[in-house]
Amino acid sequence: TNIKTKKALFINSSYRSKLEADDEEEISFDKFHTQEEHLYFKEKILPNIFQKGRWSGEYSFRSRTNKKIVVLGEWILHNDEEGNPNEISVTAIDISILKEKENELNRLAGIIENTNALVIIVDLNFKVLYFNEAAKERLGIGKDEDITQLSGYDFIPNETKERMKQEEAKLYAEGKCVGELTINTRSGEIFPVLEVAIIHKDEAGLPQYFSFTFLDISESKQKETELKNLTSIIENSPAYITMADL
Repeated sequence: TNIKTKKALFINSSYRSKLEADDEEEISFDKFHTQEEHLYFKEKILPNIFQKGRWSGEYSFRSRTNKKIVVLGEWILHNDEEGNPNEISVTAIDISILKEKENELNRLAGIIENTNALVIIVDLNFKVLYFNEAAKERLGIGKDEDITQLSGYDFIPNETKERMKQEEAKLYAEGKCVGELTINTRSGEIFPVLEVAIIHKDEAGLPQYFSFTFLDISESKQKETELKNLTSIIENSPAYITMADL
C-alpha cells in the first residue's frame, strides 16, 4: 500500500477474495473499514508502524457485503531510496472462524459458571479437570483448592458406581446418558440428582474426557416422598374418606 495515496499497489487473489473485489479493481482500504476500525488503524496500528517499523496483531476489516473478517497480520514499513517512509506491506491470516469459536466458548463458559447446575469434567480415568462454582459450593470444594488432585469417584456413592459401570457401554456407544442417581459431598451427604453425562471425542472419534451436569433434586424428591407418605396414610386409613362436588 502506498502511504500517500492509501491505495493498494498489489493484492493477491486470496485477499481480493476476502474483500469480494474484482481481479483488476483498484483498491482503497478506507472503503473496507467501519469508522471504529478506521480509528483503530489510525490510533493504534499506524503509530507503532512509523515508530518501530513494523506491527503485528489482530484486527478486522469488512468485505464489500459488510462481512466482518478478523485476521492476524504483520505490517512492515518500507522506505524509499532516501530513507523516507514510502510503502507498507501486510501479510495476514484469516482467523474469523477461530474467533467465532472463541466467542462461542466464552458464552458457554459464562453460562456454565452462572448456572445452578453442578458441572464436572473428568478425564477418562476420572481425574477431575473442572468444577464450576456451583459444584464447588455444593460438594464442599474450596474456591482456591487444586482440583487436579481430586477424583470424580470421591463424590460418587458405591451404589452409583455400580450403576455407572452398567451404563458405561451405553455411554460409549451413544455418547450421552440421562438419568437420576445420587452423588455425595465431601462431608458424606448423599443427595439425588438428575444427570446428563456426555463423552467428548476428538476429530478422529477417540474419547477424550467426560462431562457431567447434575441438577440437585433434593427438594422435589422430599416433596415426592411427602406426597407418597400422605397418599399411603389416606389409602390405609380406617376412616371413610370421600370426595364430592359441593
